[in-house]
Amino acid sequence: MRKALMMLALAGLLGSCTSGAEPRVPGAPEAGIPQTAVPPVLGSLAASETDVTKEFAQTKQRAYVTAVRLWSLREGDRLRGTIQVSRFAPDAEPGDAAFQRSVVTQVGKSATPQVRRVAGQRVYVTTGDRQTIFMWFRGIHFILMSVSVDHPYPRSLLRETLKEVLV
Repeated sequence: MRKALMMLALAGLLGSCTSGAEPRVPGAPEAGIPQTAVPPVLGSLAASETDVTKEFAQTKQRAYVTAVRLWSLREGDRLRGTIQVSRFAPDAEPGDAAFQRSVVTQVGKSATPQVRRVAGQRVYVTTGDRQTIFMWFRGIHFILMSVSVDHPYPRSLLRETLKEVLV
């Protein structure tokens, strides 16, 4: 399940926004995203960073994404979710509603993600394989959080994540 969650998060965003410009040459996947973007504990879940260097380097897309960091969210040994923080290139337009729709419609199973207002933030919600996927834009960053359907309080976890991630 861990590998499936990581690949969903990476494939969903890295292949979602393309431009007619030359392909970007990926460098360090985490460049420009602080290691402290996600605190070590969210709710009752331990957050630990997962190395995505290999997956990021293999991406041949002409993506607007220049950096990605991924954290797993665990309750003991049990994976409960993931958080992916991506940084857009300067020529991306993450504040534009059409740009946001082009990103979020590439992720999850729903062709039209629901839009919710949570703690003053626009959050897009969709589903994946046995998971709920929450997505939002914060400045030049895109945050994607997947939460297992087995997690008892996904909305509480979302509220805390909105307060704690990249603030």
